[in-house]
Amino acid sequence: MTTIKLCLEPSVQTRLEARLALELRGGATESCFPEVEALLISGGRDYQEALQYVASRKDMSRYHSVMDFLFCEIFTVYRGACKRCYADRGPQLKDMVSVSTLLMFNSALLKALEMAVEYHRERRRGGWEAFRWSVLAQAA
Repeated sequence: MTTIKLCLEPSVQTRLEARLALELRGGATESCFPEVEALLISGGRDYQEALQYVASRKDMSRYHSVMDFLFCEIFTVYRGACKRCYADRGPQLKDMVSVSTLLMFNSALLKALEMAVEYHRERRRGGWEAFRWSVLAQAA
């Protein structure tokens, strides 16, 4: 007799595959952070997997791209603007803030990716909010 094990909760692999289906760039942050986008693309899956590790309990599918997710979930005040952009009721980020502000955001997002890799390598836990506050503190 064969025993079949039913698993109602999606596996880690299934969640990972669903998240990888999300585009890396585009949406509200398109062309705003080319360095961060390049790191996500050229860094292989290391940065993407590290980001998915620290954001394991977050729903990335609410966003059009990984970049939108990363930006809006670090700088939460921009979530509404992102959703308005998606609904064609608002501008993209590059049309809302100054170049110097974009450079500050870019620096913080680069730090976020590096910290995500560190958290992933060390298997450090603590949740997204703790990660987010660490990123913001280091970016200040």
